[in-house]
Amino acid sequence: MVPRRGHDRLGFGCAINIANPNNQDLNVRITYMLAGGSTKVQNVGLPKMSQVVVNPQDTIGNKDFSTKVECLQGKNIAVDRTMAWLSGSGQRMGKHNSIGVTAPAKTWYLPDGSSDWGLETWLLIQNPGSKVASCDVTYMIEGIGPKTINHKIAAHSRASFDMASEIGKADASIQVHSNVGVIPERSIYTHWTSPESGTDMRREGSDSVGTTTPAKDFYLAEGSTNWASPPTCWYRIPMPYPRR
Repeated sequence: MVPRRGHDRLGFGCAINIANPNNQDLNVRITYMLAGGSTKVQNVGLPKMSQVVVNPQDTIGNKDFSTKVECLQGKNIAVDRTMAWLSGSGQRMGKHNSIGVTAPAKTWYLPDGSSDWGLETWLLIQNPGSKVASCDVTYMIEGIGPKTINHKIAAHSRASFDMASEIGKADASIQVHSNVGVIPERSIYTHWTSPESGTDMRREGSDSVGTTTPAKDFYLAEGSTNWASPPTCWYRIPMPYPRR
């Protein structure tokens, strides 16, 4: 399993969550892929039919990283990753979470993204392989059209790209096409002014891996436009970030 993105700096905390659904104890090898291509390995035991939560900061300190988790006995496990940060209101935390993927791929699609309306969007690409990844990142900009930018990602490394720096203020979907297998994620944050410090803070966040192929049918289990005022199913709608 390969959860892509992690931060233990810039005010972020990170947890790697591992489920062992098997009726036997297992061991996993966690490889942290740091900026610049260096790696660090941590071995963790998994009790049977249980969950283990790993704090990467205990092993690598305050660094940006990507993660690869391998079961040493070759059994099936499940892995996701939770990010958290102080939202600027007392000790309240903002959080987002994403499941890992089971393999890199050369092409990915990430439908949602915006660097407008007070939103902050990041494209995050992991290259777990031994060769430099040459990634053509195409921003499919709403009302404008595509813009392609090439990025090189070092082997056994990760890189992060700010949508606003790439295309300015815009709404855009993203396609990533690489010469080697990679794993991208997309993170979006809202901002507000902390009532306590008066400083700009990240308040809420959303994160997701992409899909490797378009399809004619997709199913999304969660959704509600009830139980809130104003409706909050689509995070761009609620004030203070009106869609149009």
